[in-house]
Amino acid sequence: MDDFLLVLGFSTLPLIAAALFSLVTPPLGATLYLRQEILFGIALPPAGALAVAFGAAFGLAEGDRYLLYGLTFLFLMLLTWLLPLGMRGGRMPPRRREIVLASVFALSGGLTMLVLALSPRAETYLHYVLHGEILAVRIGEVWVAAVASVMLLLLFLWRRKAAYAFCLDEESLFIRRKGYKRTVFTYRLAAVAIVSGGILLIGPMLMTTLLILPALLGEKVTGMDKYMVAVAGIGFFGTVTGFLIALGFDLPPSPMAAVAVACVGLLFRAAYRN
Repeated sequence: MDDFLLVLGFSTLPLIAAALFSLVTPPLGATLYLRQEILFGIALPPAGALAVAFGAAFGLAEGDRYLLYGLTFLFLMLLTWLLPLGMRGGRMPPRRREIVLASVFALSGGLTMLVLALSPRAETYLHYVLHGEILAVRIGEVWVAAVASVMLLLLFLWRRKAAYAFCLDEESLFIRRKGYKRTVFTYRLAAVAIVSGGILLIGPMLMTTLLILPALLGEKVTGMDKYMVAVAGIGFFGTVTGFLIALGFDLPPSPMAAVAVACVGLLFRAAYRN
């Protein structure tokens, strides 16, 4: 027990960071799921990892991690405007759009591995993150993540009706033009901000898990507000539980958290059905 408390003391900041992202990432994944853009969520983390790999190869990882975040954010923001998303992407057949997004996922993963092979500096920085370990998190980064998470949640609560319309009836929102461009910009900005920070602080593995599993396992919940609360709860309790189990048994936190999110989601699904 004393050993566990000692390890927990060193891991408090990474645990808090993971808990914060487990609250804001699942609602984003639910939005992607409802908009039938889940492949977009799958493509973003490896694309962000590619940006991190390039930044680390040129020495950014050894300096200010905020610069690395800025590089990742700008790269993903550019990518979201180039990808066939929203009404602009409606002209592209759905199957072609899916294969484009899947190609981004495959190409990003391959290029990341290539950069790591060519740059020992990048390989050293990203090796543990890509294999499910969570690196040391500084107190300043936790505060930034906390403030950003609260602001995103408050923004979502304030604009949730527009967000739900964007998810379920984008065409009507587009035709009315009322707040459509602002909603699209906010959606892209939130997605990129969350994924960019998550890649650096909790790793692409756990980020992808939080985007996909809670949205899937909570889909039986009726009512948009209840659904969003359910997916956030699955992500939060699963992540925290898995993280603590990983610390107790000296396991990689990200894979353990992913398994725990799946278990919590399945238990919730069974309980809700009954």
